[in-house]
This record gives sequence, structure tokens and C-alpha cells, in this order.
Amino acid sequence: MTGQARRPWFAGAAISFLLFLLSDAYRYLSGNLVGEVPAVFLLGGAVLALLYCIESNRLAFAILSGLLAFLSYTVRVESVWTWLMFLLAYPLAQARDGRQPVPWKPLLAAGSSALALYAAYAAAFHPLADPRYFVAFALDQRGKFPSHTPVYELLFVAGGLLWIGALSSLRWLSESRLARLGWLWLVLSGLPWLPEFLLDGPCQTRMLAVLIPPIFLLSAAGWTSLVESSGIRSRAVVAGITLCLAAISVPAVYTALHGLPVAWRVQFVRPFLFVPKYERLDYLPEELAALSGAVYGMDGSAVVISGGAIPQEYLNLIRFFGPSYAGDSDLTLAGDPTDRAYCDAKPARSSERVLWCVGYSSPDALDGARARHRVLVLQEADAPPVAGTALAAQTPHFSLAEFQK
Repeated sequence: MTGQARRPWFAGAAISFLLFLLSDAYRYLSGNLVGEVPAVFLLGGAVLALLYCIESNRLAFAILSGLLAFLSYTVRVESVWTWLMFLLAYPLAQARDGRQPVPWKPLLAAGSSALALYAAYAAAFHPLADPRYFVAFALDQRGKFPSHTPVYELLFVAGGLLWIGALSSLRWLSESRLARLGWLWLVLSGLPWLPEFLLDGPCQTRMLAVLIPPIFLLSAAGWTSLVESSGIRSRAVVAGITLCLAAISVPAVYTALHGLPVAWRVQFVRPFLFVPKYERLDYLPEELAALSGAVYGMDGSAVVISGGAIPQEYLNLIRFFGPSYAGDSDLTLAGDPTDRAYCDAKPARSSERVLWCVGYSSPDALDGARARHRVLVLQEADAPPVAGTALAAQTPHFSLAEFQK
């Protein structure tokens, strides 16, 4: 790849970068405090450092690549697989080409440095770093959380508009070493997701973000070939498709087109361009802080009943904005106080004066609780009020009502 790295493919990389900024996946990831964002950043830095080492023969950058890959592992365990598959794909692509020798020294130096850091980390935190626990956890998740969206759709959403250049690179697969490397890297990196593809297992867009680096490489290769090798007609067709998809990727434009009688079929491409709505969770910190003040500002003990329409993350934040946990609290053993269960099935805690639950098993149990505690109902603002309650607090998205004694 060194010879091709000298080609002016920076234009393709720049086009790919701008297209990803226009993708809905970028808007989604940039607004989430998830580990995939720094993991992808570290993963990209690790690959770039390794490529620069191969180009300049400066082994310090191979060691830096191993360090960044290890840091990516500490942020998101499965992200290191993508880097390891690059270490495998690069010599395989070089060996097939046969024009240049495989740069074993940089590859071994990068792998050795990452392995040494992992060994020290595993010894310090034994047995938490044992990969068998991660595999057992991943296998245990299958079947528990069925996917709402096919995984292949989420893969296209994760890559966003980068797929235009990536799919275009297939035209030059036989002559572009960069395209061959990119597709080999992507296929190898996607192998752990094969069961999810075949069995429709649990998956979210952010989980596939670790595949963005190989898709970006393919996009850069595709756009470079389009700019340098294709005719004006081919460029015009791909540019027109890109402009149309980029426009549709803007939520306001999509909404306007979907409302037109002649453009309603635009909804067929939506699943491949937009992150599913159920993955977009706005944490509304100001509203949840206000609700926390209303709940914990009351005198005496209280019971807060919330239905399934209120995500547990919201309850976690309401509790977070409340009083600090006691110094000897052990949430690992005692469990999260906002865990969902019937109120009469959750034991009271001396350190918690608010009991979070989903309701009582019988009207008599509810009447008994109302005689001893303040019983509150938390629900969405547009939900019908519960009989026998009076409004205690209101925000744009939520209402907090109290049962009258």
C-alpha cells in the first residue's frame, strides 16, 4: 500500500470526511456519551500511526499504534478486534500483490507493544480482563434483547454516506490495492457480527461504529478512483446520487419530501440513512433535575410509581440529582434503587427514603402504602391523569402526581 499511499488520494479522504459529517450517524454519535466515539478515534489513530511507521520505517510509531489500540480496548473491548484484523489484512493484501515485501517488523512491533500492555493490564485486574468472560457475556445477551431493526440496515446507517464511495470502489477492486485492503479489512472485522446478521440478534447502530474506519478507507479509495480514473458521465451519476442522499439525510428535507404526494416513496430509503428513533434518547437533564427536586424536596418517605413508558435511564438520573449515596452503599450487591419491580416486592432500604417501583400488586396494597407514605405517579406529560391524584410537578415532557389521602 506504500506506493499507492503516495498517490493524491487526500481528495477522496476529504470528500469522505465531509460526507460523514452530513450523515445521520455523525449527528447521532456526536450527541451521545458512549464509549464507541473515543474508541473509533483511538482506533483510527492506531491505524494511521502504523501506516506512517510502514512508510517512514520509524518503529516508535508502531509502538504508538499498539498503545492507541490498547487504549481503544480499555474504552470499548471489541474495538481492538478491528485493529487486529488490520494487522492481518495488511500482510494478506501485500502478499497477494507480490510487488513489495510484507513489512513484518512494524506489524510485529505494534502487536508486541499492544500485547505487552494488555498483559500488564490483565495481571493488574485479574480476572476481569480474561476474554472468556467477555465472550460468555456476549453469548448470554443473545435472545434476551431481540433487535427491532435488521442488522444489515444498521450497518448502512453506521457507515452513512460513506457507503457511496465504498460501494463505488468495487468497480476498481481488481486494480486498486487500497480497495482490496479495505474490503478484506471490513470483511474480517465484521466476522463477529455474522451471527447477528444470520439470526437477527441484538444490535444498535453505535455498536457497529467500530466498523467505520474500514468503511472510511473504502470510501476514500472509491472517491479517489472516481476523481482520477472515471469519465465525466460516471462522475455526474455518482455526484447526483450523492447530492440526493445527502439532501434526504437532512431531517427537515426528509420531512418535507415525505409530505409530498409524489415523494412519499422516500420512506423506503429512510431505514438505511437514519438511526432508529428508539436509539435516540434525549436525557433532558434540566427536566429530570427539576423532578428530582420535587421528589426529594418533600418531607418524609415517598413511593414513586413509574410505568414502562419512562426509560430506566431517566429514573437513574432523577436519583443521581437527588441526595448523595451513603459512604458504605454497595449498589453491586444491593442493586440499583430504581430497578423495576412491584412496590410491595421491593424491600425498603434504610439509606433510601424514596422507593422506586412500577406499581402495587393489588388495590389493598396501594391503600396500605398511601396510609404510610406519600405515593407519587411519574408519567409522560400527555398521559391521562391517574384517578385520585393531584398534580405535584409538571415539565414539558413529564408530570408528577400525588395520591390524595
